[in-house]
Parts: sequence; structure tokens; C-alpha cells
Amino acid sequence: MNEIKIADYYSKEAERYNDLYKGDIISNFEQIQRQKLLLELIKNVGTTKNLKILDIGCGWGRDVEILSTKNNEIYAVDISEGMLRIAKSKKYDGKVHFFKSSAIDLPFENKKFDLIYSSEVIEHIPNWKFLVKESKRCLKEGGVLILTTPNFNSPAGVLKKIINFSEKITPLLKNKLFYNIEKPYDEWKTKKELKMVLEDEGFEIVYIKTRMVSPTFLFYIFRKINGGRLNHPFLKTIFFIFDKYIENKFSKFGTDLGVYAKLNESS
Repeated sequence: MNEIKIADYYSKEAERYNDLYKGDIISNFEQIQRQKLLLELIKNVGTTKNLKILDIGCGWGRDVEILSTKNNEIYAVDISEGMLRIAKSKKYDGKVHFFKSSAIDLPFENKKFDLIYSSEVIEHIPNWKFLVKESKRCLKEGGVLILTTPNFNSPAGVLKKIINFSEKITPLLKNKLFYNIEKPYDEWKTKKELKMVLEDEGFEIVYIKTRMVSPTFLFYIFRKINGGRLNHPFLKTIFFIFDKYIENKFSKFGTDLGVYAKLNESS
């Protein structure tokens, strides 16, 4: 899987992604939950003032919008020109610099950033370990790396395993159940895998959290079966109940996995 194919895919789908997350109840709820996870992890940085922050795989600027402040300077990279075009068109509170760049070959000098985060990106990069290596190079001593990615050991991950197995047996099922469209690469991660790769690169795992126990993956399947028609306002009530009353009690089963890692000063 080469980067050109991945970049072309996300450039072609940029407008659809941007519109989807604004107008689709299921996708919008997922996005809100992912941003909550990211913010929960970032609050552990201790201070959020006067930081140089790097967003790897910024997409259409979804996280830059909520993290940009007058006190910080954000650098954001993405491999897709289409995504960057949308991101650059938005207004931000603080200083934001956009760069077209691969996530595994960053255009920055060593030890530049206080915080690097990459949200829902590594599952789309075949050699994602190089993203971790590059993050290590670009982080200051004691800097923080935050990664979020779908959790392969969640109930949704178990379902994905079943579907992946079914697709191998019956190729006609490929992308007929779980996803709205075919992505060029989508390999979910586990806590164990993240921990091993990060520690091998000299990071200390400070905090690992899972979130989003709501069964959005089931609604995706129902929507597939129903010909794409599943956007009823009643879904908001279901998601509200899950978010308010179930999330905290069962977050260990969450579909999204986040890790907060600190670069050891001796690395």
C-alpha cells in the first residue's frame, strides 16, 4: 500500500468527509466521542499555554479547530491536498501552520515540539511505527505523544475480525457491511501493540484510556442493510443515554483507544 494511493483516496473523499461529519448523526457522534477522548488525554499535559503542538494527519482540521488557542502555536500536516484545502479555509483562534507531508517523514527539525498528537491516523498507515520514530525525533526531551486509534479488542473490533474473516472466504462481502466506503488501509490496534511500539522507542506510557462504548458499529450495519437510510433523530436520544449513563461504567469496552506517552529524557 503506497502513500500516493492513500493520499489520492483522502483527497477525493475530503468534501464528503467534511460534510458527513457535520450532517450524519452517527458519524457526528463518533467524532464528538473521539474528540472527547483526545481532550481527556491532552488535559494530562498539565499546561496548555505557550506550547508548540504538532497534529499529524490533521485531515480537514477537525481537531485543530478545538485545540487552537492564542497561547499555542499549532503545526498541522496531512498527506492529502484535498483535506488541507478544507482545513486552510477555516478560521482558528491561534497561530496555525499547515504543511503537506507524509506522517512518516516530517519536514521539521529535531526537538521542535512540546506535544505531538495523531488522532485516528495510525490505523491507516501500513508502516505506522515510523510515525512514532519521527515523533520521537521531533519532540523535545520530556515531550508528549498522544495517539488515538480504533480498539481492535473492543466489541466493534471483534465484529471487525469476524467480517474480515468472512471477506476472505467470500470476497463479495467486502465493505458490504461495516463501512460506508472502501478505505485503502484500515488496521485497528490493541493496547499491547501500542505499548510495545512506544516503549521500544523510549516512551513511557503514562495513561491509556478507551472510550465510546455506544454501538455505533451496529447502526452502520443496519444502515447498510437499509440502503443507507438511518439518520433518525431518535438516534440522538440513544447516543445521549450511552454517553451520559453508560460510557463511564463500561469505557474499557470502548471502540476508541487512546494513549498518552512521555518521551524519556535519556532516549
